[in-house]
Amino acid sequence: MVFIVVTGTPGTGKTVFSEALAREIGFTHLDVGKLCLDRGLTLGFDVERQTYIVDMVGLRRAIRSLKDEDVILDGHIAHLIAPPEYVKMVFILRCHPRVLIGRLKARGYPPEKIHENVMAEILDVCLVEASEVYRDKLCELDSTDKPVERLVSDALAFYRGDVKPRVGVVDWISKLAEEGLLEKYIRGVLE
Repeated sequence: MVFIVVTGTPGTGKTVFSEALAREIGFTHLDVGKLCLDRGLTLGFDVERQTYIVDMVGLRRAIRSLKDEDVILDGHIAHLIAPPEYVKMVFILRCHPRVLIGRLKARGYPPEKIHENVMAEILDVCLVEASEVYRDKLCELDSTDKPVERLVSDALAFYRGDVKPRVGVVDWISKLAEEGLLEKYIRGVLE
């Protein structure tokens, strides 16, 4: 059993990327959010945040039960539930907050949820959490305006060992400050 983890803020393109990468390398694609809902691995619904509360213990147990399968785990919490001893690599997808806002609005997210996710992206939440466990297995990919084929090509170079792990390639704080958007986004002005 081998796991490749694909994580990142909602809206960064994880599922499209994961499905394409799984086809390319012959792994099974597993959408962590869908698995939670299909198997009843939730503890309720947080109305204020408009999200399900995940049964993390049950989810970890379900993931560990996937014996004899090579799996791409896709989800913004995938890095928190994958068994580290079976993880070959972790891809963190990143997306410019301006683009992310548009994607999340298109999904119908309420303004508070969009702000929460944009702040998570700006502050590198998934990257920081993943780096605590998978330091030498991380590859950060900026999915902003990149076709999935290009992202998969970049991922395959890392997968095959042609490219060393790379993190720190995205710095939204500096970029947004340069663009005059940082303070606006921090205050929740997401036009």
